[in-house]
Amino acid sequence: MTFKKEKIIEISSWIIMFMLLIKFVPKKKIREAHVVFLFTQVVTWLMGALVVEKGNIKYPIRTFFKKTIKSNFTFEYFIFPAWNVLFNILYPENKNTYIKALYYLLHTTSVALI
Repeated sequence: MTFKKEKIIEISSWIIMFMLLIKFVPKKKIREAHVVFLFTQVVTWLMGALVVEKGNIKYPIRTFFKKTIKSNFTFEYFIFPAWNVLFNILYPENKNTYIKALYYLLHTTSVALI
């Protein structure tokens, strides 16, 4: 039963994140979004593989690529990079320092909660 719930959560997170990217990434910033997405994937792959292989973190349920890598494909290769795209694209550049600090706080808190 737990596996079915986890699978529903994982698939719905793919759908939700994809819809957020379509809604919030404007056409004129797609190139910037691609760069951020791919760069984050590279860093996440290196650090995620290192942390998982050392045993510092363990993902009990993995829907994709169960036999090839121990890390969570959904979070490390799609959700986190897409979240960073949204962070960079929606960053409040012309706001005051308080708003920027609040933006950082909300972003890091949401990543930690996920």
